[in-house]
Amino acid sequence: MKPSKQIIDALLKESGKSRLAIAFCPYKMAMWDCMEPVYVEAVNRPGIRAEIIPLNFITYPDGRINNERNAFMNAGFEALPLKALHDNHYDYIIIHYPYDDHNNVTSMTPECCSDRLRQEGKLVYIPYHGNIAGPEYCRFFDKAGVHNSDYICLGSDADVESFRKTVPGYSGKIIHTA
Repeated sequence: MKPSKQIIDALLKESGKSRLAIAFCPYKMAMWDCMEPVYVEAVNRPGIRAEIIPLNFITYPDGRINNERNAFMNAGFEALPLKALHDNHYDYIIIHYPYDDHNNVTSMTPECCSDRLRQEGKLVYIPYHGNIAGPEYCRFFDKAGVHNSDYICLGSDADVESFRKTVPGYSGKIIHTA
């Protein structure tokens, strides 16, 4: 079974609902590939409303606020403005950026940090980096977006084992897609 199908099946099961609203909240088009298959699975499922809502982010050292909604639309996707996240109801908010405002290359604007997004729906973190390929990549697990997520999607037994060691007090659930 494909990981994207496993993720959507798990979210349906967890919700106990037959109808879901899911906001896919990437910050960069270049990193969309980690959640695009899940989005495609969701839009092809009856009863699921799946929408793309790109997040605002800041680049450094210029401190400029960016939003790549136009890049998504230019690639043929319907992408909603950030305002839609607050105006509509979503059961799940899917992210791929774990750093919030703790990165020196890019960071989220305050309204796009994981603690704020979690107020709009249950937060699902799909790591952009995919499988960690070894314990030296566990540093990606100890970030605000991970700690604030209600679900994390992990693709291998090694990922799950490393995650549990790195974040032993994680209160969310692991969606294991292996």
